[in-house]
Amino acid sequence: MASVRPREWTSPDGTLNRKWEVRYKDPTGSYRGRMFARKKEADAYRRQVENELASGDHIAPAQSNTIAAATVLFLEEVDNKVAIGAFRPCTGRNYHAAFRRHVLPLIGDRLMLDVDAADIERWYYQVVRSKLMTPVFAYRRLWFIKALFDFAIRRKWVRKGVNPAAEAMAAIGKPAEAKIDTFDLATVRRVIEVASERTYRRHQRQHEMTQIAVHLAAFCGLRWGEIFGLTLSNIDLANRVVRIRHSLDGLGNLQEPKTAAGNRDVPLPGHIAEQLTAFIAAWIVPNDRGIVFCTDNGTPMKATNFHATAWRPLLRRAGVVATRGPWLRFHALRHFAVSWMIENGWPITDVSTMIGHANVAITLQVYAHVIKGRNQTAEAMQQLAERLLAEAAPRRVIALPNHTGVTHGNAALELSMA
Repeated sequence: MASVRPREWTSPDGTLNRKWEVRYKDPTGSYRGRMFARKKEADAYRRQVENELASGDHIAPAQSNTIAAATVLFLEEVDNKVAIGAFRPCTGRNYHAAFRRHVLPLIGDRLMLDVDAADIERWYYQVVRSKLMTPVFAYRRLWFIKALFDFAIRRKWVRKGVNPAAEAMAAIGKPAEAKIDTFDLATVRRVIEVASERTYRRHQRQHEMTQIAVHLAAFCGLRWGEIFGLTLSNIDLANRVVRIRHSLDGLGNLQEPKTAAGNRDVPLPGHIAEQLTAFIAAWIVPNDRGIVFCTDNGTPMKATNFHATAWRPLLRRAGVVATRGPWLRFHALRHFAVSWMIENGWPITDVSTMIGHANVAITLQVYAHVIKGRNQTAEAMQQLAERLLAEAAPRRVIALPNHTGVTHGNAALELSMA
């Protein structure tokens, strides 16, 4: 079915060259060939071709595509999904950025048919060791590469059922998620206090907007995108409620929450309602979407600008430094709010609903380690033990009568009385 034969030729400089060619006829009747430097490699490929021809799933190299060429068509499909609403705009942007920055520069010239799981594993460990990505982030990017190969399978550029990215993910194993950074009570109080102090030359509107954002995250557990995606129509000051119906993404788009649970009504503490009332009366900038917290020009806020001009300077003034890296994320205020709700007796079901999780299991999985600190758990355990000991029934000593004639002397049996 397939044959191996040597091919020899002389280079212009007089050098004799030899390679081994595998020749065969594909199911369409076309002759195919592939050259190898060593006969051992050619023989292995010949056996592979014969097995694939017998099973009917052979794809010749000429029928495949390079990763770079396939990515162009794959990203067109991603853009189409964004256009019809199947993907969020930020998801499309992430696909483009991932392939442009990290995939194509490293393995873009490889023929998809020749890429195996070991190649994908090497890519993963290369980007992790070179500090291009964290292990968790790189593993998430493997999902993008897996999607590319699924696309290639549908286009018959690689063999059906052979997805090296999926095999590599199984071999690597899901890395442990990094511990969530959060605030302790003293630190968050300090951040709230500093947020109320307007710095020299800081515009009053920007100052009040930052202060309210900090309060909405720390007291109500709102995400950054939910805060800066709030519209006037979804703020009910009379009933002290904000209705979360949109979130602002990194491209300035108002998008609906990912799950139905994300659509929720969040009650406001009185002081935040007062802050919002004053801000709306004095500082609203008209814009076509009715966003409350926008730029002075009426355009949507960008998270990168907020962190650079408002959040990080605020942390610097408060003297807050993260345990892993220079800055705690704004999202850490949300983590604090969740732990604070639970520590103060809120049922986990209510907390899960308040913060917009699809189910309680997600809340427990994400926030279990911030619900109770080790010292608090030890203290609670000690209180339970002391209460149990204090309320335990006293032990009584009962002398048993001697009916057997056996002398017990002064012995007695201690029995616990219920």
